[in-house]
Amino acid sequence: MLETEKTTRIKRLLRRQRRKAEKSAASADSRIDQHLANKVHRFESVRRFIFGWVAIVLLITGVTFYQFNVFYGATRKAVPAEGGVFREGIIGKFTNANPVFATGAVDTSVSKLLHSGLLKYDGNGQLTNDLAESWTVDASGSTYTVKLRKDLKWHDKKPITSKDVEFTYKLIQNPDLKSPLRSSWQGVGIKVVDDRTITFVLQGSLSSFPHYLTNGIIPEHIYGKIDIAQIRSDSHNNQNIVGSGPFKINKVEVQKLKENKTSERISLTANTNYHLGKPKIDQYFIQTYRDEGSVKQDMEANRLDAINGVTNPEKIIAKDTNIQDMSRTLTSQVNVFFKVSEPPFNDPNLRKALVLATNRGEAVKDLGYPVKISDSPFLDTTFAYDKNQIQKTNNIAEAGKLLDSSGWVMNQSSGQREKAGQRLEFSLTARSLDDYKKVSESLASQWKEIGVTVKIVSLDEEEMQTAIASHSYSSVLSAISLGYDPDIFAFWHSSQKDIGASSKLNLSEYASKPADQALEGGRSRSDPSVRAVKYAPFLVNWLNDAPALTLYQPRYVFIVREPFYNFDTASISSNTDRYNNVHNWTVKDKKVRKNQ
Repeated sequence: MLETEKTTRIKRLLRRQRRKAEKSAASADSRIDQHLANKVHRFESVRRFIFGWVAIVLLITGVTFYQFNVFYGATRKAVPAEGGVFREGIIGKFTNANPVFATGAVDTSVSKLLHSGLLKYDGNGQLTNDLAESWTVDASGSTYTVKLRKDLKWHDKKPITSKDVEFTYKLIQNPDLKSPLRSSWQGVGIKVVDDRTITFVLQGSLSSFPHYLTNGIIPEHIYGKIDIAQIRSDSHNNQNIVGSGPFKINKVEVQKLKENKTSERISLTANTNYHLGKPKIDQYFIQTYRDEGSVKQDMEANRLDAINGVTNPEKIIAKDTNIQDMSRTLTSQVNVFFKVSEPPFNDPNLRKALVLATNRGEAVKDLGYPVKISDSPFLDTTFAYDKNQIQKTNNIAEAGKLLDSSGWVMNQSSGQREKAGQRLEFSLTARSLDDYKKVSESLASQWKEIGVTVKIVSLDEEEMQTAIASHSYSSVLSAISLGYDPDIFAFWHSSQKDIGASSKLNLSEYASKPADQALEGGRSRSDPSVRAVKYAPFLVNWLNDAPALTLYQPRYVFIVREPFYNFDTASISSNTDRYNNVHNWTVKDKKVRKNQ
């Protein structure tokens, strides 16, 4: 009994202690909850406080960084930096970079980058020394002496001597090689004086001769070992090229295109031993194209740094503010050359009528850019130009009279001129470029007004070169490079029309004894005023014979992506003149302090 009561009391005591513990726990939980709630509330306030300060610190840091950048930019300037890669796109095909043979936009460009001449042009079209240290001419004007710079080297480190110069020009003179330069070197005697000195003895005074010393020189130790019959086709012309220019050949890759066509990618590296100083560009790539659309597309896609020789570059420039326009007016002339040796252009009245029926301004108005009209076989920047002796146009009434006098009668029902039942029609050959297309179409439209039908024949660059070389045309719209000297012997002297002529630059096949004598006399004097008098009879005869229609001086298009520095060429005679200071071009820049 007592045991039972004792047990009961212990149970009651345990229950009371458990209830007390439960109350204590509940009270503790309540106090913890209240404490945590207070802490959380205080943490929210602290968090807002911390975040506010962090935001302020970030704002101050951002403003400070922005102000630093503004200050840094204000005290810094972009300056040219050496190094980098330059990628240029050119329309045409790469075949031969040997300056003895090179023709066409691609071949002459690659040749210019790889080879040096005795002389070169500066940015203003003035002759300056290249491989030559100096040059002189004797009192008679017929003997020129050139002294080479010291320590000149070929790309393969072999020395350049006057024997290389002699070898180059005698190779040009060789009739078997048919160099396009041969006509300028016929009758010139070449004599080595010593390793650095060479003389050129002309048959008479030739004031324009120094301009012939700008073509590239090639190494005798390379080409002298090749059979003369194999020189033109040897791999040293397009693969294993050794020159002395600012760049060296690295490799040539042939790329397959659509329709079994190909293109070439020519890789060049800087010539560290270049005599005018190592080029500032490390690598130079030339990518060839067969059409204008493709090269423009790659320029717009940023796959090229420069393109040249295209039409309507304004659209590309307008789309990309990082593209600079380096285009220049050429000392060249775009003309229509009438093949006077064949019908219907053996009729001088027909030629004169076409000239008179032409409106030059109308012919060039759709080019999309201003051009300089040309109204004489001499450029108006030369002393041979006579403003009183120009080729007159814009006289349709007189044109009609001339055609009537030659028996070309207008058929009123058809609007066509006819003679003995034969319609007056001919073909006009031109390059398949926008500029030439617009001009040729305008001319055809204008001549249609006097009853003449013109069929336009459009050729790509390769086809055009073939047509020009073989004179396979009736009339041709083309440009000729007149250069800085008014010696136009190569384009109008009768000796330059013969089938055996190496260059055949007399595209009209014009022959006139008085004109020949005047051209010979004009180039044989040194005094500009005397030369102008000598050239006067040529001008009179040429204007009367009208072997061509002069139109305008073309613009050489050269657009480049920034950064691009040190292009100081203001005057361009040929497309390769853009490279006159290529060793100083830079295609990178860096930031330096403005006071440096």
